[in-house]
This record gives sequence, structure tokens and C-alpha cells, in this order.
Amino acid sequence: MCLGRVQDFNAEKGRHLVASQDILVLFTNADLYCHRCLKQLLASVPCRGCSYAKYCSQNCADTAWEQYHRTECSLGGLLLTLGIFHCYGKR
Repeated sequence: MCLGRVQDFNAEKGRHLVASQDILVLFTNADLYCHRCLKQLLASVPCRGCSYAKYCSQNCADTAWEQYHRTECSLGGLLLTLGIFHCYGKR
């Protein structure tokens, strides 16, 4: 069990975690910019293989796939968990 969380159970919610102290939540604006060229996104083109990479155009998505995203796509969940996906998405 991690510090700051307590496991609890009740009939209404079932088994769940409850914060035992304040939790700091950080939000980034990474989804506001193309993962290849860093243009601000108005309507994004998502990667077909993961939900992490978003692009400003199909051309950027295709270029990113050929240059690097083909390799990192399947690793997106792991890279996100490690907190380093944003480092790999911006070229």
C-alpha cells in the first residue's frame, strides 16, 4: 500500500481507495500541441495505435510514424507511467 492512500470498503462503493492526505495533481498542456512539430492544435489527428500522440495533420502523423513513432507507439503506456512520454513525443 502506498503512503497517502487507505483501502476501504462499503456496500455502496465496494472496495476503493481513499486519500488519507492531500494529493498534488499536475496537469500539462502537452495535448494542446502537435507531438511532432509543436504547432498549437485546433483539431487534432490522433495516432491510430495509441491514445497518447496527437498531431496537427495527417502528414505530421505519417512523418512521425516513419521517423520514430512506429517504435515508441507500443511503449506509450509504459513511457506515460514512467512520466517520460512527453519527452519522446516532442521532436
